Amino acid sequence: IADAMRFFELMQADGFQPTKSCYNSILRAHAQAGSTDKVEYLFNRMVSHGVEPDIITFNAMMISYAKAEKPDKVEEWLAKVEEKGFEADASVYHTLVDAYAIVAQPKQAQRCLRNMEAVGVQPTTRHYNAVLRALSNAFQPTEAALMLKAMEDSGPSPNEKSYRTVIGAFSRAGQADEARSWLAHMKEVGMQPSAKAHCIGISGLANAGDLP
Repeated sequence: IADAMRFFELMQADGFQPTKSCYNSILRAHAQAGSTDKVEYLFNRMVSHGVEPDIITFNAMMISYAKAEKPDKVEEWLAKVEEKGFEADASVYHTLVDAYAIVAQPKQAQRCLRNMEAVGVQPTTRHYNAVLRALSNAFQPTEAALMLKAMEDSGPSPNEKSYRTVIGAFSRAGQADEARSWLAHMKEVGMQPSAKAHCIGISGLANAGDLP
């Protein structure tokens, strides 16, 4: 990020105005690091230089606060998206759902799914996986398993990450039999568990103290 910022400053020193694409690139980099002060500074600088933010810009702002574990601020930036007349897309809603997953608030994450459906944005496997992560982080493996079964029955179709998350949820809760059962279930539905799926089970059970 530091090297990118130096190029960013050099561009201006050489007499060129950074474009929207340049601003969005540097904003995304700082957003992924959860550097909220930096993204706020860059956003204000962008606006003051007459560069109009777009949906990518706003999503970067939301990501920064999600990474900083401040879902309330993510909600505030979503409101700004709507105030500006932009249409919040699936990517923006995923940022919001993920913000609640990070802080282990599954009820709020599920509310976000309902809200996006209400405005006509169809949740994908990626959004459901974020809710599964929220349930796992909240130590609610049974609820995560029920959600995964619902995905199997009526969609969206679960992927390997969906199963890994549920395996991890049971493992972290010290429920080894359930974790192994879901590992076996993956094979039953024709999905070969990856090394990562096994490692998640090992890591979760080790941290839960369930090793011989």
